[in-house]
Amino acid sequence: MKKIQNPSGNRHPTVTIIIPARNEEKYLRDLLLDISHQSYPSEALEVIIVDDYSTDRTAAIANEFVATHPKWKRISLEKPQGKAYKKAAIQQAIQASSGEIILTTDADCRMGKEWVSEMMQAFTPEVGLVSGPVQMWSNNSWFEQFQALEFIGLIVLGAGSMHRKKPNMCNGANLAYRRSAFLAVKGFEGIDHIASGDDELLMHKIFSNSDYKVCFQKSPLAIVSTAPCISFKQFVNQRIRWVSKSSHYKNAGITRTMSIVYLSILGIPVTGIWALFDPSIVNWFFVVLGLKIISESIVLWLGTSFFKRKSLMWLFLLEQCLHIPYVLWAGLAGNLKSYAWKDRIIQ
Repeated sequence: MKKIQNPSGNRHPTVTIIIPARNEEKYLRDLLLDISHQSYPSEALEVIIVDDYSTDRTAAIANEFVATHPKWKRISLEKPQGKAYKKAAIQQAIQASSGEIILTTDADCRMGKEWVSEMMQAFTPEVGLVSGPVQMWSNNSWFEQFQALEFIGLIVLGAGSMHRKKPNMCNGANLAYRRSAFLAVKGFEGIDHIASGDDELLMHKIFSNSDYKVCFQKSPLAIVSTAPCISFKQFVNQRIRWVSKSSHYKNAGITRTMSIVYLSILGIPVTGIWALFDPSIVNWFFVVLGLKIISESIVLWLGTSFFKRKSLMWLFLLEQCLHIPYVLWAGLAGNLKSYAWKDRIIQ
């Protein structure tokens, strides 16, 4: 077990922001502008953009900012041995970095000027990893609003699990960890063959294999906004990618909890169909369905209140109707199907 080390004692620990980017010319400029306007002292802030074999203007846009920011750099990804391109990008950037704290985000994100400062506030000496709040922005389409509402629920569940000291979910669009914590668990070693999981699987390692604590930074100033999927096909592939890492969880408690949740949702159509043949079962159908609706309405109300997006709750009933078949399908597809992401086929 790696013993906790106090930070350098600086009022502002050095921070390296790592941005893996592949064909992100549509969003990258806005993200880099947001980062260039951070209130955090520029002398303590390093930015590394990792170009992941982009075929558009991603590298050119990154170079524009690097040319005018002395502590910024762009590096090109060296092809990894397996399929974990994003982990390889982060690993390579960490090796080229000098920051005491590693702060990761995605190239399609936006944030306010207090983002870095607010994330750093959560780093007490015993904390090794901090998960930050993430939301999906959305226009007036019900599809994007559906994604935004569901995503808020996932963030709230992840935050709650950390509060209960049983962390299960986090998001790499807003994730910070000590370099010492990363090195203490040997980085991505042991999970570097898995395409996804640069966030959750690393968090599980730090929580289970070091003396460091993990926590959630519940601050509106730390919110990062990310782009929703623009097509149903992209949405399907994203969800399969998210679920695919679940089969690699080492913590039996997390696997048990996920299994209970999955089986409880499966119980809704099972008892519903059963009730068609045996009316005495109908009460069980309404009990299981009611528990899901009540619990998720509380979670989503808390989440939309925090993100100041209560207007999304108009979609709640539709979300419930779609959520049951979607979760049951994703739970199977994420462990059985290949998926496409960033123009790559992941087996």
